[in-house]
Amino acid sequence: MLVLSHLTSLQQPGKPSFVNNLINLFIEGTTKNLSALRKAAAEANPVVIRREAHSIKGSAGNIGALQMAALCQELEQKAHLNSEAPILISQLESAFGRVVKVLESMRQKDKEH
Repeated sequence: MLVLSHLTSLQQPGKPSFVNNLINLFIEGTTKNLSALRKAAAEANPVVIRREAHSIKGSAGNIGALQMAALCQELEQKAHLNSEAPILISQLESAFGRVVKVLESMRQKDKEH
């Protein structure tokens, strides 16, 4: 999350918060990706699992959510293993929940300034 902390320091006074916009885009996009991942796992569709995991991995890496990115990397590699994907998706969802809490805290601090 250091990436977003650094970007906050670049915010121009009186301008809309681009960090809050990035946070919103990340949360909304990842929520949709996770839903698609769950569906793909239920359908045992490794192609969609890889695609969605890759998308989340990029977004997570961009904001500094390294645990999420690492889980996505593993999910990409194990997408064809029907027994592994649901476990990794569950771990990814837990990591996402923790990241959202940190992002919400950052968004609140940004509003206070």
